[in-house]
This record gives sequence, C-alpha cells and structure tokens, in this order.
Amino acid sequence: MRENNINKNINNMLNQVEELSERYNVKLEKNFSEYSTGNLGTTSLEDNRLFISVSSKLSSNQEKKNAVIIHELGEALYILNKFPIITRSLEYCEYEQKLFEIFTHNYINHLVDLYNLREFMNPINSKRDYGKDNKNLESWKRIINICWIIIAHPIMLENKDLVEGYNELRSEVDKILNILSKVKYKRKSGSYMMDTINILKENGMSKDIEVVEQNFYKIEFVNDTIGKEKNVVTGFNIGLSEKVYNTIKENDKKYYENITISDNFKRIIVKDLFSKEMEVKDVYRYNIDFEDGCYPKLISLDSKDECYVESNFNDQIIEKEENSIEDIKSIVLVLESPHKYEYIKLQNEEIEYKPISPAQGTTGKNIENNLDIIISELLYRYKHIFKEKTYKIIICNPVPYQTSLYCLHGKGLKSKIYSNLRNEIWKAIFKQRDIKENFKKRIRDYKPELIINACTIELQPYIDKFIKDNFQDVKLVKINHPAAWGNFNVKY
Repeated sequence: MRENNINKNINNMLNQVEELSERYNVKLEKNFSEYSTGNLGTTSLEDNRLFISVSSKLSSNQEKKNAVIIHELGEALYILNKFPIITRSLEYCEYEQKLFEIFTHNYINHLVDLYNLREFMNPINSKRDYGKDNKNLESWKRIINICWIIIAHPIMLENKDLVEGYNELRSEVDKILNILSKVKYKRKSGSYMMDTINILKENGMSKDIEVVEQNFYKIEFVNDTIGKEKNVVTGFNIGLSEKVYNTIKENDKKYYENITISDNFKRIIVKDLFSKEMEVKDVYRYNIDFEDGCYPKLISLDSKDECYVESNFNDQIIEKEENSIEDIKSIVLVLESPHKYEYIKLQNEEIEYKPISPAQGTTGKNIENNLDIIISELLYRYKHIFKEKTYKIIICNPVPYQTSLYCLHGKGLKSKIYSNLRNEIWKAIFKQRDIKENFKKRIRDYKPELIINACTIELQPYIDKFIKDNFQDVKLVKINHPAAWGNFNVKY
C-alpha cells in the first residue's frame, strides 16, 4: 500500500514499476514498512515475482526511508527494463557484486535526475564514511572499490580527490567514470559494461565475467543421480527470451519427454538432458596416411562398433584394446558439442532420445570430404609437424551434450537467437570444473601430436586458451567449424 507522504515524483516511479510489472506479467510484491533485515532495502526477482522491501528500522526516519524507496524502485526499473546483467565467474567474490552495483547505481543516478529527486537522496548519498583503500589488494579490486564509492555517492563526483586511492589510480578510474557518464539508457546495449570489464582486465582481473541479456523466462537443468553413475554436469539455470520460451512450449515433448513447463513462474525445468545417458562419446573414425611424396590419404575404418550402429560412419570406441593409442599416434579434431543429427528419436512405448556419435549430418560429410585437404595444407605450412606415416583421427566434443537444445525447440543454428542460446549453455557447462577435468583427461589419454581447434568461432577462444594452458607441448591449429568447410581457411 502506498504511503501518503511519499513525494508525487516517487509515485511516478512506482507507477512505472507497476505498469511494467503488469506488461511483463511479473507479480509485484512490495513492503515499505514491515521488512526486517540487516539491509536498508532489497530488490530481487525470483520465480517471476519482483520483491521490493524497505527495512522497518526506517519507520522513524521518513526522509531516509524515502531515499531508500527511490533507490529500490530504481533497482526494480533496471530489472523491468531488461537492462543487461553480468554473469558470475566460477570463483565468485564480493567484487563482482560491487561491479554490478556500479552499473545499477549509475542507472539509479540517471533516474534520480530524470524524476528531479536528487534532493531526496541526500540522507543516503551524502554519507562520509567510505571505508579505507587497501593498497594490498590487486589494482582491479581497488578500482572497483573507488568507482563504487563515487557512483553510489554522487556527491563525490565533485570531490573525487577525497576518496582514498583515487589520486593513485586516477587514470583508470576516470576512464570508467567517463564511460558511465555517456550511457544512453534508451538502448539496452551492454557495450559500456564490456568496456568497463576490459579496463579491469587490463589491470589484472582474470575472472571470466560476461555481459548477458536479462530475461524473465528461465530454463533450469537438473540431473537425477539416484541409482545411476554420478553425472559430470551439475545443475544450473539461464535466462530465456520470450520467443525461445514460447517455441519450447509449443514443441513440448515432441522429441524429449523429461520436461516440465510452469507458465505461472515462466520457468522450464529439464531433467537429465546433460546426464551420462545423453553423452555423445568421442570416436576414432579414420586413419590418415602419409606416404613419401604423396598426398595425405584419409582412410575410413573397415567396420563400426555395435554401439555406433546408427552412425553414418565407421566409428569405433577409442578405449578398445585393439584401438590402443599406443600403436598409432593421433590427431584430435575438436568441435564444441553435438547438435541435431548426433541424436536419434526412438518411438517405443514412450519417446526415447538417444545419442549416436559426433559429427553426423553436414558436419560429418564435410570432415570426410575435406579433412585430407586441410591436413595437406598443414603439411605444407609446417614441414615437420607429422613425423609418423599413419595417424588416427579422433573426433572430440569438449562438451559432449546437446547444448543447442534442438530436442526442446527443433530449430537450427542459423538464427542468431538459437546459436546464442547454444553458446550460453555451452559456456555455462564448460566452466564447470568437472567438465574441464573430464576434457583434459580425454585429451591426455589420446596423446595427440596435433590438435585441430575447429570449434564454432564464438567458442573457439575458450578451447584455444584451455589447450594452451594444459597441453603446451602439443601443436595447436585453429580452423573454421566443419559446417563451413565449403569455404574454409586455416588460421594459425
């Protein structure tokens, strides 16, 4: 219930929050009087419910309470306007939260000026105890602290010299403040956030923080390990666009049955999609022969293993004793993750979605038709790279699960909205420690003399860095994904 003594301009902000909540079917739950917490106020979006609360401790100080309400309404408008957010790194720390608050508080400052509310913010913006600058911290952490102090307390924009550490780090801090001062909130671009993150990376931040679109729709992945071998992937969730959400909803259980859709909470729950049973295992598919003075020859294997009976190629299990890596050295072709043709839908009493093997469809055909040409080009570029007369060709997916979610929406990857979805899910899985360790173990077991990074272009840098960090003694080359090998180009 609105409080009678809140300034009419605050009411205007509240009206906008209510209108946007109704437009996006978000349930608004606000509490401006009875909330008991250590914080003065809090705003959060959980399961399609937007909570805005102000501490009951402010009941005796109406001016300070008004300032906190303005701040929390600003946080709510940032959420409801779907401005970008940052993803947390695997080793999350308090500085990531402060970094995000720099962006949200900058927007709140914009709103305060837009609604002529600057005078009402003094009770919380004129605070003088800003904390000490810890010179033992890494530079990027100190920069975040200083920027946070100035943005969270706009009065300091005219008194930056009073902030501890500012004079020492003036150049980097001013770069960020200049970026933030030019943000136009009519557009939802996160370029200013990436520019800020890049400055922090130049000053030693190594965390993998990304800027992503904010969505009210969520998809959550859970794995049931009861009675099964422990799964490698741990559960996680990401945001979905309304278009993708509706497409999955329309396609409900066409290919994959273990899915629950909750319209009330705008949430899709998918069970066991990234389980051991859905893993597309790496395969040994070809040999490539180098005869003196002759063009490299790609040779298909004589037969396929029984477990790969649905494969379009003569795939064999890498771990079989007769396929021991010790007898023939390997070349590993690294893709990113399986997609449409790497699975088959079986219609029995119930739908069963079953993995086949890597690189079926166009990707597999292009590998078969062009890999010898690419190897020949590498032979020309690197005269001494191939020391043996015969190598095994192993096809490997670092993330051996269908990150494209084709089984849920039935769409290809030519549309940016679905390729971006694939990339986001792939990154969410690949950053998990167990997945990286699993990938490292596989590569180590294959003992490759050459790794060809043919991952899709947006994800290629992640594989590149991983291989360089863990397999410095192995030759690494980069090339376009096999789906584009009609016009390929070796990058080295």
